[in-house]
Amino acid sequence: MSSSRFEALVSRLGSRSVFVASFLIRALYGLVFHPPLESLRSDMLAYAARAARLAAEPWVPEPSAVFYPWGTHYLVAAARVASFGHPGPAITLLYAAYGAAAAAYSFASARIVLVGAPRVQFALGILFVAYPTWIALGGFVLSEPPFTACVAASTYYALRLATADRSKGTGLSSLGLGVALAVGTAIRPQMLLSIACFALLCVRRPRPVAPPLRSWAALVAPLLLVVLVSMARMKFHTGEYGFVSKNGALNLAFGRCHAWKISSTKPKESYSPPSLRGLALYEEKHGMKPFPELDPAEGEELVLPGPIWDEDASRALAERCVAETGWWRQVKYSLAHLVLLFAYGVAFPLKGTFLIVVSIVASILLAPAYVAALVRAFARRPIAERVLVAHVLALTVTAAVFFGEVRLRVPYDGVLATLSALYSTRFVAWRRARRTKLEPDAARTDSRATEAA
Repeated sequence: MSSSRFEALVSRLGSRSVFVASFLIRALYGLVFHPPLESLRSDMLAYAARAARLAAEPWVPEPSAVFYPWGTHYLVAAARVASFGHPGPAITLLYAAYGAAAAAYSFASARIVLVGAPRVQFALGILFVAYPTWIALGGFVLSEPPFTACVAASTYYALRLATADRSKGTGLSSLGLGVALAVGTAIRPQMLLSIACFALLCVRRPRPVAPPLRSWAALVAPLLLVVLVSMARMKFHTGEYGFVSKNGALNLAFGRCHAWKISSTKPKESYSPPSLRGLALYEEKHGMKPFPELDPAEGEELVLPGPIWDEDASRALAERCVAETGWWRQVKYSLAHLVLLFAYGVAFPLKGTFLIVVSIVASILLAPAYVAALVRAFARRPIAERVLVAHVLALTVTAAVFFGEVRLRVPYDGVLATLSALYSTRFVAWRRARRTKLEPDAARTDSRATEAA
């Protein structure tokens, strides 16, 4: 098939076909093979329990309810309320829709970034539809599927805004970007770093046409709404104003202390990031030391004197660890976190040989694009690439400050796959141009040799 016909085929299939195919695959997986409500333990149990409690008793204050971000369990609670007594299928279809949206928006972004490469676009579309890690995570009540959809949607709408003719209006794209960023912030506040990185890397000056006021309003209004709801919710549950959640301080303590387990005494609870736990137990399981090693500041298991949601206690612990280790050791912690985005684990709670192999292969294929994106983060490059790199930079800052693991990276795999395809096509084009340039030089050299003979 000629390139023009193939491009027409890809255009005709479009994002809607990707959405439908992705939804059907994920709905079948969730309804038949792995219903989310039948796999409740650890984080999944906590999300499902909070959603059930919210649906049954929405106006009962509970201080522990503000520990996690509220976006995921509010969405699950809404599905429970709308399920007419059958929450299992409703939640399954909701998570299938998250996965389908992530695939469709990722494909739509790839079509903007990879103009003139229809075969590469088509290959990425197949990847997004059938990516085993994304499909498998849709079988659990977790924050990864909805956050992946928000990352993909924000990427697409940011690309639309960055490449649009501003004189023709950008209201719908601004609204789409605002909603994606706002919902993503409620699910995982790290989305705020993506907002900062978009502003840092993607704002172009001077602008040929300034965005109209209504476009700015459409972008900011959803974010402002999430901020106000978050503050009101925190006040309702704790009596104090705050932001989306209180678990940021605990995550900071993990990253700055490198303990693999932190427990509280009142009430007794404990948390353990899978990546740090994996480093701690790696030598015991595999008979060899990992690189990098865990290297805890005060011990592998630490205890907080009060409840796990006490931010002051977690911050004090993190500050004490920083003071004891010094800044160079803290820098080594952050570098170790970046390694953990690609190594020493799979996306929790996935397991099994097939998914482990998929995770390893994905890490190997995506890591070069990740490194290249960081190297080119502040270089002069096309605006579309800058949009993608903004998310990569936000992921990097999040991992460096708190901690890294494959589960944290997976929502950004669509962005990294598109960057990998972009850099690969550029490399192939460079090689072809170089070969074309060398061939005439070689021909001229042979001609001169013949004349001399």
